[in-house]
Amino acid sequence: MFGQLPSFDALITRRGVAIPALPAIAWFLTCFLTLSNQVVSAGLPELNPQETRALEQVQDGPDVQGPLFALMSEHVLNSNGTNGSSDEPVRIRMSVASILAAPEDVRGAIFRVEGGLLESRRMGPPHQDIEEWMIRTVSGEPLIVYLPSSQASGFKGDGRLVSIEARFFRNIQVRSRDGLLRRYPTFFGVHPSSLGRSKAMVWEQMDILMLLGFMILLVVVGLVVMTMARRQGRTHPVRKARLIQIQSPISDDPVAALKQLRSQSERSQS
Repeated sequence: MFGQLPSFDALITRRGVAIPALPAIAWFLTCFLTLSNQVVSAGLPELNPQETRALEQVQDGPDVQGPLFALMSEHVLNSNGTNGSSDEPVRIRMSVASILAAPEDVRGAIFRVEGGLLESRRMGPPHQDIEEWMIRTVSGEPLIVYLPSSQASGFKGDGRLVSIEARFFRNIQVRSRDGLLRRYPTFFGVHPSSLGRSKAMVWEQMDILMLLGFMILLVVVGLVVMTMARRQGRTHPVRKARLIQIQSPISDDPVAALKQLRSQSERSQS
């Protein structure tokens, strides 16, 4: 009905991958990069010029709530006001290790933070309208999110899965319960929601599918390399066989055998 399908060798040339195989690999890489860094519209208010300049002056370091902290607190508190939401993109895939290593690259960027809510506490005066959340991401890395207390009702630090859009502020150093000084990324977020188990399973399935896709790509590349090596290996025995066939048998007489070897050597050099 469909005719004879082309073999895998038909897609391979002596110089590499034929044209039919290249679009498939390019398509896979495009899908992989798109899924790993999708963006959607943000629900946070837009940064005003003062807040933008303030973020440029933020320094990472000790956990101190100074004027810049107060300014960003007002920023999320205004999410209930008239500022509305911005059209800024939201990064739905994040790497805590990358944020800790290069905070300047993502300062002020908006992420969708998803993970288990480990701890929650209301800040003391003058920031009593702000609540602090310790969230462990699905990849197992902890971070801190500050959000309006009015939006945090009904949530407890019981490990439930939550989702919140949050703007990266800075990395802070905090002494943990084991006495070690650790660094955590901090964010200012709004409008948290419970992350159902079904949504968490979707993320897990997406990770599994991307891993399987990457493994399939490795298999395809491996088959390409093996096929090219097999094609090249077939040419060398043929050349050796031809050399053996054109050579005449060596005489049993030592003098005659020496003359034959000398003449064969002269012919091969000419």
